[in-house]
Amino acid sequence: REIMSAKQPGVRPLFEQMLAGLCRKKADGIICWHADRLARNPTDGGRIMQALGDGVVREVVTPGRTYTDDDDKLMLAIEFGMSTKFVDSLAKNIARGRRESLQVGRWPGPPKLGYVRDRTLNKLVPDPERFHLVKEIWRLKVEGAPVPEILRIAREELALTTPQRGKSGGKPLAWSALYELLHDPFYAGVMRW
Repeated sequence: REIMSAKQPGVRPLFEQMLAGLCRKKADGIICWHADRLARNPTDGGRIMQALGDGVVREVVTPGRTYTDDDDKLMLAIEFGMSTKFVDSLAKNIARGRRESLQVGRWPGPPKLGYVRDRTLNKLVPDPERFHLVKEIWRLKVEGAPVPEILRIAREELALTTPQRGKSGGKPLAWSALYELLHDPFYAGVMRW
């Protein structure tokens, strides 16, 4: 099971391992959920097509279709082309959505420390748990407190933790997070993306 984007070629270790195993004759076919799970870029799709044409891969099997070196190769090439087009269009649509959000003053990314996203208003609002703590960090910085002292206060006295997002977060503020916060123009009202 590999959880990596197939948009760029050569960045999926298990995909590379699978192709190497096929070339070493450890297997002669590929079973997958859908062809777009194999390749979302022309290079990886071409490598599979070449392996199919050379007989290194006898067949690619999905629940809906089996692709072989016969005329099925054309359909596989179409599937790979469609998956590449889908990824390209998705990237453009995401970028457009982010630009539109920024143009109307909405932050398009995950909320910054001290803020949460209000889903009904579709904007960032102060985090009731952390906003006042982040405000205190800025007060300390403006008054000239050294960064190590700010970090100590944030961890020990304020007990500031990062927000829990999935499996990450919920931990005391790290040096890097504090420096990022203190250098981020977002907190001065500038949204740089």
